[in-house]
Amino acid sequence: MTMWSPPFGYLTSVKGVFIDEKTLVHAADSWIMECHVRLLSDRTADNRRRVIDKLIWFIRENNIDGVNTLVIKQFLAYISTAHKTEQGRWGHKLSSRNGTEMKPVSSETSLTYFRVLRTFFKWMETEEMIIAAPTAAVKPPISRPDQINPFSESDIRAILSSATKSNNPNRDRAIILILLDTGIRASELANMKFEDLDIIARTTYVTGKGNIRRMVAFGSATARAMWTYLKMKERAKEDPVFISDRGGFLSKDSLYTLIKRICDRAGVTRDKCGPHTFRHTFAVEFLRQGGNIFTLQQMLGHSTLSMTNHYVLLAQADIKMQARKFSPANKYAAK
Repeated sequence: MTMWSPPFGYLTSVKGVFIDEKTLVHAADSWIMECHVRLLSDRTADNRRRVIDKLIWFIRENNIDGVNTLVIKQFLAYISTAHKTEQGRWGHKLSSRNGTEMKPVSSETSLTYFRVLRTFFKWMETEEMIIAAPTAAVKPPISRPDQINPFSESDIRAILSSATKSNNPNRDRAIILILLDTGIRASELANMKFEDLDIIARTTYVTGKGNIRRMVAFGSATARAMWTYLKMKERAKEDPVFISDRGGFLSKDSLYTLIKRICDRAGVTRDKCGPHTFRHTFAVEFLRQGGNIFTLQQMLGHSTLSMTNHYVLLAQADIKMQARKFSPANKYAAK
């Protein structure tokens, strides 16, 4: 495999807006500051900062003096192909999450990078820092949503059994059940505070994308598991519900690592075995059992029905398969 290397010496020959590194860094700082002025969520600000920092890293790593349309294209190409090189993406051949070989990013991740950059440069244009956004002539990456592949019933039973064999079995079983029972995101679980939780009412508040709080409900089995875990240690209102092995709030990365370890011990092998797979499983099971799509949208914290509809299609396909398999007419009319 070869190192990823962009063509050099093209900047002076390319037409269009050119933004030098100093201007780019200054504009990025101002843009992130505006996120806080507008009271956007910390997650939005952090995501924007991460993308711009990656772009700055890219131009510095490749000794490029700044950014124009072609550099943006090179950067997007790097995101989708750098995992094939000896150095790997961002200079790391191994994935920081689980120590395995780096894999290609999803089409949705590439599209997220593009959208952040497009918003940033459009903001620079509005602020009259540049005369035109260099992303205006860049076509967005084609997004191909990942196939939804929920856990099977046997997977769930094996995972629950595996959770009870960990170093912190009460916590880990409670984590598995509340992910399965509510479909909350990894960040929502990791940041859940004790004051957000009402065991008696079997509800909890979580803060999702856009810094929007919503209430989710869970069943009696999850409530019992939560109570078994929580009664082990007294908590103040601002304390985390799920405490990490080192104390304090769980991080997203540590939650992914925890779930992966539980799945490996359970013998549940698949490309994706993390909190989001529980989210998929919850959504599909909710619809299979007759749940309303609008209620599901609210529970998942989707701003539109477009993503929720992916689960509807999967659930409908499952209903058709079950109807064909267990057709009474086929049973009694068969010759």
